[in-house]
Amino acid sequence: MAAMTSASGGPALDTRSVVVPTLRLPTCYDPDQFTRVAPWRSMVNWDIHVQLYDQLLRYPIVEAGGRPEQDVTRFEPMLAEGFEVSADGRRYRVALRRGVVSEHGHELTADDVVWSWAALGEPAGAPRPPEVNWLTTGVHGEVGRWVAFMGSAYEAIPGSGAAEVRALDSHTVEFALPEPNAAFPHILTMTVPPIYDSSEARRHATPGDPHARDWLAGNPGGFGRYAVESRSDEELVLRARTDHYAGVPAIERVVYRVLPEGRDRVDALMAGEIDVVFQPSPAEAERVAGHPGLGLFQARGNSQLSLQMDARVAPFDDVHVRRAIAAAVPYREIVEEVLRGYGRPWRGVVPETSLGHLELWSGEQDLEGAREELRASGRDRVSATLHHGAGDAVHGEVARRVAREASRVGIDLEVRSMPGGELSDLQKEYRMPFAVAGGGHRCNEMGYAVPHDFGDRYFGITNWIDYQNPRVNDLLLEIRRTADPERRRELIHETQRIVAGDQPWAFIAQPDFLVAHRAGLEGFAWRSRSGNRLAYYDLRWEAAPA
Repeated sequence: MAAMTSASGGPALDTRSVVVPTLRLPTCYDPDQFTRVAPWRSMVNWDIHVQLYDQLLRYPIVEAGGRPEQDVTRFEPMLAEGFEVSADGRRYRVALRRGVVSEHGHELTADDVVWSWAALGEPAGAPRPPEVNWLTTGVHGEVGRWVAFMGSAYEAIPGSGAAEVRALDSHTVEFALPEPNAAFPHILTMTVPPIYDSSEARRHATPGDPHARDWLAGNPGGFGRYAVESRSDEELVLRARTDHYAGVPAIERVVYRVLPEGRDRVDALMAGEIDVVFQPSPAEAERVAGHPGLGLFQARGNSQLSLQMDARVAPFDDVHVRRAIAAAVPYREIVEEVLRGYGRPWRGVVPETSLGHLELWSGEQDLEGAREELRASGRDRVSATLHHGAGDAVHGEVARRVAREASRVGIDLEVRSMPGGELSDLQKEYRMPFAVAGGGHRCNEMGYAVPHDFGDRYFGITNWIDYQNPRVNDLLLEIRRTADPERRRELIHETQRIVAGDQPWAFIAQPDFLVAHRAGLEGFAWRSRSGNRLAYYDLRWEAAPA
């Protein structure tokens, strides 16, 4: 059904399609090949994985403060109907949905799940933590291995024990863990480790590539709602699968369109050339908010904005200097003026949407407190270089405002920008001592956030500053083995208090999850699953306002 676009809204193509802008088309269809998926190669890599790969489970959506958000205390079926856990918390039996087929026509069975988890294996002698960061091993499956480790389903720490994944029958998989881990079912809500169509992937495996990673990089191999219909230099088109177990969604076609160089994406949205802009900047969000033909979906999400300080490097090796910098940050100004109100103060060390979040400070600037901390360090002045990614206007403005305020208390900061890819490479090599950083989590379970950002090199996949506290690491191991939810919460709260006292970051703000869209497009919700990306099968076109 064709549709006319206008200033009052409506679709770019028709009411069965969504047009998504991109700077470049996806570079890898496989969700678990980080070196090929890396977001600076194409930001829609993560986006397309949600459309092509269904997870085993997902969180239901509920209303929270008038906004739809995921409920991380419950699970909904996707490829799996549900699971049972043994009394000792070590065995999870996952019942697969029957009648699920891939776009290649093969039915989902327990063998697919076993094969997919076997793909996490790595060659003997391959680089691994703690020698290198998870994301620099160069061995495909790196993120999936870490996620499985978070659920005690992969042996990252030598001697900790390996999980056994086996098919009990054609549609039942058992995960036998070496220790009880309440986080395990939560990792089944994520797009990694992916569930592959092993029948098809095996056809393309080779002795040197036994899990067909090269083929999967260029060909979808999951059980998702969409399949690739066509691809050109300018567009990638997905079509809804008519044989999918959930039926045909309201959005039958997803068109990823490369915008011409220099074309402003909000202008394109206003002109009806595209239908959505994922995570607009605060300046873009302001333009959209007052436009009659556009809408702006807003939810809390779990994004973060921080200053990260490497305590191995002077002057950050002094906790008083770190605290002085943190106290000098103009928190309210950044939320109100840089984020333009599209965010909240951050008063803890994990996002407020994470279970177990603990509020630990006011989130207000304290210049006198900063001066006191600097005096406690025994210094009159300190100097350092504050880095930020050149392509991120928010990070650049945050760096400049922090430097301005820090100078008022005797902290001289030289602000330096660098290409985002270069900055990211230095972070993954633990060679970036001081930077403005952002991030988020694919899972909001209470035992996920602290190890993700502040664990040692086994746990801390994004611990770019190599923060180390032995007590935190001991607690993370204890949390994994603790089944009682109240005791787990106490332990998680203790880790947050320790991190707060060490002040490895200045915890600046929590930017909102935003989606700008043409009026009439409905069904938005925030889910953490894969970089907080949208599932277009949840959307639908309603009548646009007149």
